[in-house]
Amino acid sequence: MNSRLLKILCIFTLAFVGVNSYGQLKIAVVNATQAIFESEEAQEEMTVTEAELKPEQERLQGLQEEITELTDRLQTDAEIMSDLEKSELQNEIDDKKLDLNFNVERFQRRIDDERNKILQQLGPKFNAVLNDLIEIEGYDLVLNFNPQIHLYVNPKHDITRKVTEMLNDRQGEPVPDPTADTLEAGPEE
Repeated sequence: MNSRLLKILCIFTLAFVGVNSYGQLKIAVVNATQAIFESEEAQEEMTVTEAELKPEQERLQGLQEEITELTDRLQTDAEIMSDLEKSELQNEIDDKKLDLNFNVERFQRRIDDERNKILQQLGPKFNAVLNDLIEIEGYDLVLNFNPQIHLYVNPKHDITRKVTEMLNDRQGEPVPDPTADTLEAGPEE
């Protein structure tokens, strides 16, 4: 009975040593969104988007300044204003706040739409770069790093910067078509 336990223990020990000596998994993490948005191509797209949105942003800032001025006026002149004047000024402030909130939400949606457009546009190029890097480096597992989910990742496993650099190296190249591999093969005869 004792020898049987010893044999089982030896088998588990050999199995454990065998797995460890055979090799370890090569694991990496990449923050896909960060890699894409830190690329020069995405930065150029965001610069164009910011230039297009600048007039709207300035209009919203002007509206915020109007609200601040009217609120300051209401506070400083409240003692010399009639109740009707206070009420009208407060209504004007409230209307401008509603307008500002609505337009800020619309502005934010537009920014989000532009960011999503860039992600969709550069997504296939990111995937191609990542696949090349996986092949070159021989990674067994690559995880999408999300700081809200992962508590800790050793920086030596983070390949986000490498992916961004490879995206920059391929700037100006056509975006790979993800369906090209299946279409090139054609129907089997």
